[in-house]
Amino acid sequence: LDRGAPAEGYVGGYVGGCLDIDSRVGERERQRLLAVIGAALDRETTVTGRRQTLVRTLVDEGLADMARFVEINDGQATDGLAIAAHTPEQETALRGLDVDWMQVGRTVTAGEVRQYKVDEAFILASSTDERQRELRRSMRFGTVALAPLSARGQTSGLLAVARTLDSIPFDEGDTALLADLAERAATALDNALLLEREQANRARLEVLQRATAALSAAATPEQVAAAAVAQFAGLAAASAVTLWLLTGVGGDAV
Repeated sequence: LDRGAPAEGYVGGYVGGCLDIDSRVGERERQRLLAVIGAALDRETTVTGRRQTLVRTLVDEGLADMARFVEINDGQATDGLAIAAHTPEQETALRGLDVDWMQVGRTVTAGEVRQYKVDEAFILASSTDERQRELRRSMRFGTVALAPLSARGQTSGLLAVARTLDSIPFDEGDTALLADLAERAATALDNALLLEREQANRARLEVLQRATAALSAAATPEQVAAAAVAQFAGLAAASAVTLWLLTGVGGDAV
């Protein structure tokens, strides 16, 4: 911030000073990004929606050129992922990457963000598959930052954000912001997961109540069978359900 005023008694002269407000502007931008991403996550109610919104917003807001979320279940990566980049071609390439490039992030503790320079040594160490190595080279990664998403003592996913060789590498302010975002996103995802579980349990109880009422109204074995197959068909969305009557025991059962 540069300020100045004309100097008295000196034509054409000014007296002024420069104040470094980089930290102030950085904090303002940090709070803005936290608010934008928090609001975007709040608009989604499902776990899948919030994962995709997280990576999409990180790219759209310019914090990363590419972002990828990988679900972690019992310490292992699963098929649950979300991807965002500037172009469909980048997203296709990012989707083709195996999770080996993120393996190192599994040792990152909650609240920690690690940044890696993606040079040839990193590429060679990240995979033994030459096709995967070539894919990494083609994406022109400059730096990659890894952050775990942990809530209630459980790590549910790993967030990787990348900047290309044409972009400025992540600095300390960026990694601090990513740590905050990872913490808040982990809570938002955990809340969405709890909500989905509650809804699933509620739906299950409703099915059981309907089934109990239908079976209680059945007076004969045939009516019980008809009620049972109707409930199974509805629960499994099946076009046909067969129920067999078993007579006899053991090897004599028919």
